[in-house]
Amino acid sequence: MDPNYIPALAGFGVLALVLWVILAIVGFIVSAFLTSLFVRLVIRFMRKSLDREYRYLRGDYTAYGPKRAPNTVPRDW
Repeated sequence: MDPNYIPALAGFGVLALVLWVILAIVGFIVSAFLTSLFVRLVIRFMRKSLDREYRYLRGDYTAYGPKRAPNTVPRDW
């Protein structure tokens, strides 16, 4: 067998590794972009529900709405 195929095989392996790393980086960037779009859509279309849930988690069990009095109950946490 001809031993000249070893450097060619190593070069191909390095090229494949570099392309795989580039593909992984691009995949992470695209994934982060799509996730940010999804989060923006959720916040935009579910804003009232999210605000209501956040008030409930804070312990504000009063009537929901913008003209209510602020919660004056002190919390010890």
